[in-house]
Amino acid sequence: MAEKRKIKRTLKRLKLRYGVSRASTLAFTEDVSETGVFVRTVNVMGPGVIMQVELCMPDNVPVTFEARVVWSRRVPGSLIHLSKGGMGLVITKFLSGEEKYLDFCRSVVGKQQQIPGLAPAPPTVSPDKQP
Repeated sequence: MAEKRKIKRTLKRLKLRYGVSRASTLAFTEDVSETGVFVRTVNVMGPGVIMQVELCMPDNVPVTFEARVVWSRRVPGSLIHLSKGGMGLVITKFLSGEEKYLDFCRSVVGKQQQIPGLAPAPPTVSPDKQP
């Protein structure tokens, strides 16, 4: 199946807490982007649920936001390491740390695009501006 996302997602494991009224359930991200995260967990909530999320950044500074569950897949705890179980969340509102989170996302996407040993791609030239 072809990738439909326009926003780059980056594999990144960060600790977080989430919940409907308060962030209390512990889980981890599998990937992050500027607009959302995938949370690997056996305790999923249904699509449409709005939740509070407290994400622990690598420097241990928390970023808090509200997010809406876009999709979820329930997997038994014994199979969570074999199958992609969890929830896809879209960030609806930052409560704290928005700039820190966005800077982090931009920095890890840039690092993943730099593959050691490969030369950078040459710039593209539009046909009407050929020499």
